[in-house]
Amino acid sequence: MVTRFFYTTQSNNSPVLKFIDCKDLTNHIVDIDFQVFLFENLNKISVYTCERKDSPEDTIIHASIIDMDTHKSLFNIDNAVVNYFDDTYIYTSSTNEKNMKYSIYDWNGNLVKEISPSEELLGNEYNTNNMFWKTNGSQIIRIVDKYIVASTTIEKTNHFYVCNIESGHCSFVK
Repeated sequence: MVTRFFYTTQSNNSPVLKFIDCKDLTNHIVDIDFQVFLFENLNKISVYTCERKDSPEDTIIHASIIDMDTHKSLFNIDNAVVNYFDDTYIYTSSTNEKNMKYSIYDWNGNLVKEISPSEELLGNEYNTNNMFWKTNGSQIIRIVDKYIVASTTIEKTNHFYVCNIESGHCSFVK
């Protein structure tokens, strides 16, 4: 049962991460440096912050998984976001849209598997050569059995695809 509902709001033109405790309906500010919330599971949250540089290509994304009991960081990564995690693995999406990669880590930070949907989906039925150069990004939505379910926006249209975790093969959902 969900006991906390996380959301991001603005305060003094800066994002503030908050949650509502569903047990007593109280509102709380999360006292951590990372401000954009992505996912919650197992009383942990994935968050990220963006370090803006002069050039968008030089901008750095810092992502982390935070234990909500201790407020300590359990996993950190740069230039990727933590889209999903369970008690065994952590699933990340790179922020490099020209060479999109999904990486799977164990909780010790060891890389277990890497999947490159940008390579798998080129020359697909949408005939979009270098399609990830034309997107607004691609993110993992969910893990279902042995598949990564993801979405991307190509020329203002949402497309969904799945990647087999074992084989690394990706295909669009029809």
